[in-house]
Parts: sequence; structure tokens; C-alpha cells
Amino acid sequence: LPEPLGTASAPTPRPLILVAEDDADCAQAVKVILQSAYDVSVVESGRDLLAEIEHEKPDLLVLDYQLPDMNGLRVMEAALRKQGRYTPAIAMSAYSNRRTACLKGGFRMFLHKPFGALDLIWAVELALRGPGKSIQ
Repeated sequence: LPEPLGTASAPTPRPLILVAEDDADCAQAVKVILQSAYDVSVVESGRDLLAEIEHEKPDLLVLDYQLPDMNGLRVMEAALRKQGRYTPAIAMSAYSNRRTACLKGGFRMFLHKPFGALDLIWAVELALRGPGKSIQ
């Protein structure tokens, strides 16, 4: 039977992922891979990301480690100060030697470029679930 008018539950909002990537091709690829399951917003710099979080509350940040104006660790520190709360984040870099610094600096995951679509999807799922939460 159909639900009576006015009693239908509201659809669950999709998680918002804010991507900071200055390489247009990489940014577009990340957006295309994720947009079927998430709301995705893309910016090109750390400053743009910090401006965006003033009026958006992303569920996840996906950051290129080396943005034109600041590195991912500085962006994470500034985002934490600005938001007053931790937002889970994934770092992306062509340099695998940045992995340890990123993980120690608060990123939940590190993706070494180039990475595959499944690697990105898996990292997003894990980062959104947080530590200690199982995957169904």
C-alpha cells in the first residue's frame, strides 16, 4: 500500500566530498568516479578549500598533497582550526615517500598516484566509516 501523504520519510542525504586537486584531468576523474554515490565538489587550491568549508560541511576531504598554494598537511591544520572539528581526509600524491607524514598528520588514507577507480572507492568507503567500524 502507498504511504499516506505527508508520512514518507525524507531521503537520506548523500555524503559531501570536497576534492582539492589542481590537475584538471585528475580532478575530473575523481569527480566522475565518485559522483554516482556522493555529492562531489572540486576546488583547485588549499585556499579555495578553506573558503568552501566556511559554508559547506563536507563529510570527507580528498586532497592533493602538493597544491599550488600550500601542502596537504597545512590545509588539514587550517581546516581543523577553521571548522573546530576533525573532518576525515584522504591524501593523494605522486610521491610515495609522503605517506608516513600524511598519516601522522591526520589523513585517514593515502593514495599513491596514479591509482585506480577501485582504490579510490575503497579509500573513500574506509575513510567515511572511520576507525573501528566494519564494512558490510
